[in-house]
Amino acid sequence: MPISNQLRLRVVAIAASIVLGSLLAGVAPITVTASAAGVQQPHPVSSVHATVRASSVTLKWRDPTRGTFDDVMIRRTVGSHPPTSPRAGVLLARLGASRASFVDRRVAVNKTYSYGLFAVRGSTPSRADVVTVTTDRRPLRGVNVIGGAIYGFHLPERMVVTGGHVWVTNFDRDSVTELSAVTGSWIRTLEGRPFGFDGPWGIASSGADIWVLNSASNSVTELSASSGAWIRTIRAMAYGLDLPVGIASDGPDLWITNNFGSSVTEISAKDGSLVRVISAASYGLQGAFAIECYGTDVWITDQSVDGNGGVTEINGTTGALVQALSGGSYGFKAPFSLAFDGTNIWVVNSTSVTELNATTGTWVQTLSGGSYGFESSDGIAFDGTHLWITNNGGSVTEVSDADGSWVKTLSGHNYQFHGANCIVFDGTHLWVANVFGNSLTEFLPS
Repeated sequence: MPISNQLRLRVVAIAASIVLGSLLAGVAPITVTASAAGVQQPHPVSSVHATVRASSVTLKWRDPTRGTFDDVMIRRTVGSHPPTSPRAGVLLARLGASRASFVDRRVAVNKTYSYGLFAVRGSTPSRADVVTVTTDRRPLRGVNVIGGAIYGFHLPERMVVTGGHVWVTNFDRDSVTELSAVTGSWIRTLEGRPFGFDGPWGIASSGADIWVLNSASNSVTELSASSGAWIRTIRAMAYGLDLPVGIASDGPDLWITNNFGSSVTEISAKDGSLVRVISAASYGLQGAFAIECYGTDVWITDQSVDGNGGVTEINGTTGALVQALSGGSYGFKAPFSLAFDGTNIWVVNSTSVTELNATTGTWVQTLSGGSYGFESSDGIAFDGTHLWITNNGGSVTEVSDADGSWVKTLSGHNYQFHGANCIVFDGTHLWVANVFGNSLTEFLPS
């Protein structure tokens, strides 16, 4: 979500139409012109999700839920730098409303592609929602447990997958490990000067960079995703960083939760400059923890409010409070993480999972007991069909997104889940960080 200044900008008149890409794709070209008086930039699509197969990439997304738009434009670039302008890359398609999926079959094996999706009203495009994938992953037989001295895992806390690489924060070693998501092979371990990692916890990608939260020194480190080179470390008091643990990107900006500071900090992904710090009591951020960006809003779990915790929704454009949810009816209990399935929000509590309507925030259901096996649950990931929840006791629970029913629980020596906490889906495989096993477990959803 762009900051308020960016949203108020009108699209500057551009003389040339995007003709070449349109002709190649066989669809009508888009000419970016000055917005007519009173015509606003449409809201963007959100929650872009990619599923990779041997010879195709399937894109799914959520159409804008506010305002009007005519169609969605899909553009593609080769490599890990997504098309963020309506003239970048190659135009693949223009699809009308309610056509919230597209299959790209013009892909090569073992190659990285980036996609940018723009909602378009007339000749005015929204900002892009982007995703990057690598095709033709290696065949995975069963389960792959990755570890050993070369990886340098030591209390691996959080992960992010981008551009075919997995980045892992090692809380107790003050380092970050990069490995290939295609082969699982080690690429590099970053530590020492000038990185200044100190209790690295949260990690996120935005554009061409990786951002790491240093929970012990109240700072943020920015890295180059292509080379691992240090770019900057932010630690100014004005940012209000106080035990920063959660970080999420909305594209142009990054949002950070301050667990001790009872606040949320928004910074520019372009240069790290401060956008705002939100700390009003009405937001219910007494112990802000996990954070995710969906559409135009930001969702935050809080572990302290109301004694049991809560969930806060913020307008990412204005920073205004949308709603602060708490109370016994929600079933929150020190909520650790959350995921969005395109319609609803799923919140992981210590021994249960709460489902909320993402549009209204109303309670849908709470999953607990029985065969779910939720025990010190921590992370959650959505693979397009099912939800996967990690349990620190040594298992991962699979739940149907359609109705919340239990599907299966994975555990045992084959998986080596030792303190399973963070879990991410890369479009093909699931990755679990084992904080006590100093390892990662990779497996295919089935």
